[in-house]
Amino acid sequence: MFTTSFSVAGILSTSNPSEATALRASEGLKVGVAYAGGLVLMNQSLLINPVAVYQLLKMACIPTIAIIQSYYGVRLSRLSVFSLGLILLGVSVSTFLPKGSSGGTVGKSVDVSLLGLLYGFLGVLATSAGQVWMQTRPTIRSLSGLQTIAVISPYAFAVCAASALIADLDWSTVSFRAVSEAAHWQEMWTQITKWLFEIPSNIPLVAVLTSCALSVVTNLFGFVLIQRTSAITYQVVGHFKTVLTVTVGAFFFPSAAASDARMWFGITVTLTGIVLYSFSKR
Repeated sequence: MFTTSFSVAGILSTSNPSEATALRASEGLKVGVAYAGGLVLMNQSLLINPVAVYQLLKMACIPTIAIIQSYYGVRLSRLSVFSLGLILLGVSVSTFLPKGSSGGTVGKSVDVSLLGLLYGFLGVLATSAGQVWMQTRPTIRSLSGLQTIAVISPYAFAVCAASALIADLDWSTVSFRAVSEAAHWQEMWTQITKWLFEIPSNIPLVAVLTSCALSVVTNLFGFVLIQRTSAITYQVVGHFKTVLTVTVGAFFFPSAAASDARMWFGITVTLTGIVLYSFSKR
C-alpha cells in the first residue's frame, strides 16, 4: 500500500506540483499520525479487550466527532442528533447479543482491561480528530482521494512501522545497564534487521499483498466520502455495513439469532435512523 502511495505521490508531484503540494507538511503530518495512531490504538485495544468493548468504542466515535467538529463551527440539526441516537441504539441492540448467536458479541461475563480501555479511549480520540481534520481543513478537502492517500501515507507508514517494531522486538534481551556495551547494540541491530528483511515462511504473501491492495481501495473511498460529505456520515456508513453483515450472517448461517426478535428490532431501528439521517442532510 505505502509503496503504491509513494509512487502515486511522485507521479502527482511531477504532473501537477501545485495540487500535490497543496497540503502543507504540518497538516499531512497531523492527519497521517492521527489516522495511523487511531488504527494502532484501536487494534491494540481489541487485542486486550473483548470484541464487545471494541464495538462500544467504535460507537463512541460519533459523539466524539460531534464534539470535536463543534469546535470548528460544525453543528448538527435536531433531526440529525435524533437519527444518530436511533442508529447507535439499533446497532447496540442488534450486535450485543449472547455469544454464539450470529453477530453476538457478549458472553455471560466480560473481562475488561483498564489498559485496553485506555488504548481504546486514545484510539477514539485520534480517529475522530483525524477524520474531522480531513473534513474541515480546506487544503485537504481540495485534494482528490488518491492525492490524500499519497500525502498522508509517509506519516502513517512511519507510525505503523514504529508501532510494529516496538511490539515485535524481544524486549527481554534488552538491558539498560548494558547500553554502553557494543554487544548489546549489536544484538538490538540483529533483531531489527531480522524483523525488516526476513520473511517467515508461514506468512501467506498472496493474501497479505491482496489485503494491501484492497486497503488502498478502501481508504480511497473512505477519504473521498469524508471529504465530500462528513466524518459522521462516514461513521453512519460503517454502522450500516455492520447491520448488513449481521443480517447476511443470520440468513446464510442460521442460528439462534435468526429468530431473536431483539436483533431484528435493532436492525429495523438502525435502518430507520439511517433513513432519517439521510433526510436531515438534504
